[in-house]
Amino acid sequence: MLGEIIVGGKRWPVAAPVRTWIDTGFHFVGRLRTDTRWIVNHWTGAENSAAQCFVNMRARKVSVHFICDQLGEIYQCADADTRLAHAQENGGNTFGVGIEIVNRGHDFTVPARSFDRPRRTETIHGRPVTYGEFFPAQVASVIALNTALCKAYGLPLRCPVKNGAVYATVLPLRYLSTYTGCLGHMNLDAGKPDPGLDLLEKIHAAGLPVVT
Repeated sequence: MLGEIIVGGKRWPVAAPVRTWIDTGFHFVGRLRTDTRWIVNHWTGAENSAAQCFVNMRARKVSVHFICDQLGEIYQCADADTRLAHAQENGGNTFGVGIEIVNRGHDFTVPARSFDRPRRTETIHGRPVTYGEFFPAQVASVIALNTALCKAYGLPLRCPVKNGAVYATVLPLRYLSTYTGCLGHMNLDAGKPDPGLDLLEKIHAAGLPVVT
């Protein structure tokens, strides 16, 4: 399904279903972000609807540009050029567009609410982290959204890698200062494991040249 996102007041096609704040009323307000270097991928930490995620974030005084629900539907909550409050560490808000993907993540005390997921264990920040995998529809939509945003901002569709593997920790400042592309919240904050390595690896693979 072909949808459209809003970037700098202009509509950009994305190969995923999209509903904007114009349709839903789910709108975060902020000032203009003048320098976009990164697409920052997160998980929400709970299996709520997109509407409830919006309400919860507003109550916590945090905000994000996009929410991807369990079925892969994308909800845009602000123009992608808006500076919002989704990743305050290491310039995440200053330079990044934020995507929240609905998933209780690694906190299995949070109810699954009929969305129980296969579990995956990866080493992140040097320790094992077990979390619920994203559903295939979410993966497809998030890859499509990262792809569209990278095209809109002229960024490479890639994730940070070291020795051929996606970075599983915070990026060194010397790397982060020049890096452009996609990354995870975990690449900005040592206290965050989201969105896990598997999704970032798939985003990165989507940007690699096709070998024929």
